[in-house]
Order: sequence, then structure tokens, then C-alpha cells
Amino acid sequence: MPNQKIAGNKLGTIEAVRASLKRGAANANANYIKHVGEDGMVVRFLTEPEEWFGYQEYWDAESKQFVPMVVDEVLPDGVRPSFRYLTCALDTQTDRVVALKLAKTCANLLMIKYEKYGTVLDRNYELDRHGVGLDTTYDVTPCSPTKVNTKKYDLLELDEILEQARRIAEGEDPFDSDTPITMGDADDDDDVDSDAGEMWGEFAVSDLFPAGKYRDDYTEAELLAIGDQGKGELIGVIEDWPNGAGDKRLSVAKLVKQALALQEAADEGDESEEDTSIVLDEDELDDMSMGDLRALADSLEVDHDGLKRAALVEALIEANEE
Repeated sequence: MPNQKIAGNKLGTIEAVRASLKRGAANANANYIKHVGEDGMVVRFLTEPEEWFGYQEYWDAESKQFVPMVVDEVLPDGVRPSFRYLTCALDTQTDRVVALKLAKTCANLLMIKYEKYGTVLDRNYELDRHGVGLDTTYDVTPCSPTKVNTKKYDLLELDEILEQARRIAEGEDPFDSDTPITMGDADDDDDVDSDAGEMWGEFAVSDLFPAGKYRDDYTEAELLAIGDQGKGELIGVIEDWPNGAGDKRLSVAKLVKQALALQEAADEGDESEEDTSIVLDEDELDDMSMGDLRALADSLEVDHDGLKRAALVEALIEANEE
């Protein structure tokens, strides 16, 4: 791959990881060795989030594979890049170190656990994926802390893996047969638009996200269109408003309601938390997965260890009413 440098880099700090989880961070790409498939997987992370690689990739409809982007690459009209993470992890089923690709939504859930425990290295994590395409969601379930001698495992050179993935995407054979790079398909990611369209509902993406950034004056119809494309983007919108609280794993309807409340408060110059609170109801919580309920409990600082669904729902409602 002469004179081509992958547009990705080690994130370096936790602050950089947090920043990359917002939509404006667009610098990277990749094809990966391992992804969270429909059967899920249990992994042991071998590096903290600041050691992860952030990069962008795009879906090549002709070759039907994801392609890591290179520096200054210009994509064809209608092709949208996706920000991804690459990290070294131990696949506990095979006892093999893999380069694991993470979508933003999955990385967000892992960062919630990092914030809670102060590390992601002290336990195994069960990663599950549900749905396909734009309807993809993830569950991240931490196991009990265990001691593992991770020093006996060699870390992978993630930058080299990204370069090899690019070569494969360009039709070359991988030069290292010991690195089993596999290519993804459109079901492997949570925000790939297989039609590569520029419209979200009746709204142009370029109007919803001018220069790749969130606006602060969305209409309710626009917010609903953004929510229909993926809850993660709507969460990002909310986080950009004063006193935003977009880490709550709520329904699109609740998130739109929160966004409109934040917008109204900002217009009135009132940024109090009282005006932007959300009322949780039991029916809404009953529709959420256990993974989403646990993530919501973490964001509300509710101790959910050992709680079953009914007890967890009751604890969340009580915490939200306080």
C-alpha cells in the first residue's frame, strides 16, 4: 500500500475516547479480524480504552465489504463513513488474541463500565448483538472479577492489521498468513445504510448534520427522523445541548421528548435540571432489554447487582422519582 496511510490512530487518553464517542469525531476506518456476531462472544480486554485504535471505514456495495479509509480519502457521493474502534482482546472460547472491532454503541456501553469500575481489564465481558443494519443494538454484560495472567499473551499490532485490511479490500492477498483477517458484511455493523442514501426520512443528512455536527434547533419531525435512523445519533444530539443527559438508554419517544425539553429550556435561557428531567414509567421499562436496564441503572447510579427484572424496574422508578 505505497504512499497510503490508514486514517486511524491510538486514542491515547480516556478524554480522547469520550470525545470520539460523539458524532463529530471522524478519523479512522477498518476491516477487522473479529466482530461481535449474532451468537455473541465472551472476551477479556487486554488494553484500556485509551489504547484502542479509532478509525473510519465505509461499506463498498460493489465488493460487499467494509473498507478502512486512508488519510485524505474522498468518498463517492452518497457513501457515509462510520467511526469504529479496534482493540486487542482475548477470545475466551478459543483462548486466542484477536483484533476486535467495536461499533460506537458497543463502545459507549463499555465506557459506562469503565467509568464504574475504573478499568475494563479486571473481568470478562459478554458481548451480544441483536438485529441487523440500522436496527442493531448491543448488550455488554460484565462478569465477576477474576485474575488472569494476561502477560502470557502477545498484543497485536493494530496499525498493521488495519493496513492489511485495506490491502485485502483493494484485492491483494494478506502478506501475513498468520493473521486471519476476515471481511465483514452489511449485517456486521449498526449504522450502515445499505442503500447509501443521503435522506433520513424526508430530511437530507447534510441538513440534519451540517459539516458533520449537531444543530441546536431541530424540529420535532427532524428529531423523530434522526431517532428512526438510530438511537445513538439522537443521544448525541441531546448530549450537545446544555445539561444534556444522552447516556440514558430510553426509547426514541422519550429521547425526543427530552431533546425538545432541552431545546425549550435553552431558548428560554433556563438550564436547570428540573426542566429537563424525564419521567420513567413501568411500561417503558418493561419494553427494554436487561442490558439496557443495567446501562440505565449505571447512568442513574442505581446498584443493580443481583437484581432481577421486576426488582430492577422498581429500583429505577424509585431512583428517578427522587
